[in-house]
Amino acid sequence: MGERACQTARRDGTTGTSPSGSPSPETARSTMEVRSGAAEVRRTLSRSGTTRRHVRARDPMHYTVLGLIQASTGGVHGYDLKRRFDALYRDIWTLTFGQLYRILARLEAEGLIRGTLEVQGRRPTRTIYSVTPRGYQSVEEWLLLKPRSEPSSPRDELSVRLLFLLDRRQQACDVIQAQRATESKNLGRLARRRAVLEEEGDTSLVQRLLLLQIDMLLQARIAWLAAVEKALVEV
Repeated sequence: MGERACQTARRDGTTGTSPSGSPSPETARSTMEVRSGAAEVRRTLSRSGTTRRHVRARDPMHYTVLGLIQASTGGVHGYDLKRRFDALYRDIWTLTFGQLYRILARLEAEGLIRGTLEVQGRRPTRTIYSVTPRGYQSVEEWLLLKPRSEPSSPRDELSVRLLFLLDRRQQACDVIQAQRATESKNLGRLARRRAVLEEEGDTSLVQRLLLLQIDMLLQARIAWLAAVEKALVEV
């Protein structure tokens, strides 16, 4: 339908980690940098009086990192935390080491996690992060938050672009076709990833559900693009 729709518009003439497993150079930032970042955040919060009350990280990424630390028996260091995050969420979120260490500094400054230095003989000393009682309470409160009563509106750049291209049908069709090709490619890549994980048996229930969510969202997006294209042709 997509090809035929845009062809109809054309006929109308309408112009509407490293392989060795060792931390990368970015990963190997010193403990002093992390501590310095945490100290700076702590000073900022202190000046505003924020540290005198229970502080909750409001960014979902912060809660995700906090939850992963809480689920790690005995604590976890930054490199392993990044590996665990990517294993679960790399198809949804991108988290760089720089972002991760800024989040860790923020969480530590707010008293939600605690960093303990671990000496490794000849290897560089690393920081092991664990959740504090306040951090545990913060995660529990977040997990039990009631759903918002108002509907959440998706902030989608493509929807806005198409809104302003409605009077230029050919250009809108070109954008739709390109986006559908991209989404179809992503859907195929996701299907291959799911097949590999199932074959290896190396997947958790959470990971399977996350991948299923992405699959359903991609299919819904492709169907929506087809509906928009059909509507443009029928106008």
